[in-house]
Amino acid sequence: MRALVLLVFVCLSTACGGAPTAPGTEFLEFTSVTPPNGTAVKPGSSVTISAAIKSTLVHFNSGYVVMIVQDQVGRVVQTRDRPQPQAVLTKGTSTSELSDSITVPDDAIAIDVVAALFVEGSTRTAAVVKVRYPVQ
Repeated sequence: MRALVLLVFVCLSTACGGAPTAPGTEFLEFTSVTPPNGTAVKPGSSVTISAAIKSTLVHFNSGYVVMIVQDQVGRVVQTRDRPQPQAVLTKGTSTSELSDSITVPDDAIAIDVVAALFVEGSTRTAAVVKVRYPVQ
């Protein structure tokens, strides 16, 4: 019994008390987003979305992060006459600031802002994160 208690104590102390470790694979997260996640938006309104996106490339030397704004069924709502905001990445961890302005479609139920990480030589995403705005 003492050995089990000691083993549990050692496991908990090393897992909880150690310094955070770097991701072991490609990683993506929103460090901030404006408007905040969950903020209601109105149909037909103009909304500017700004995001700070932390990206980590572990196994690849380069890639890029792109911000995609879509409705609840995946229809892109960004203006088609300009490219989606994106930032070029190099190996390691960096933070990118991306923003775009959209008009909320009248028939939308929700607006999703998706950040997708693509790595060199691939058309598949290596990581994806999302925030959602209900339309009310």
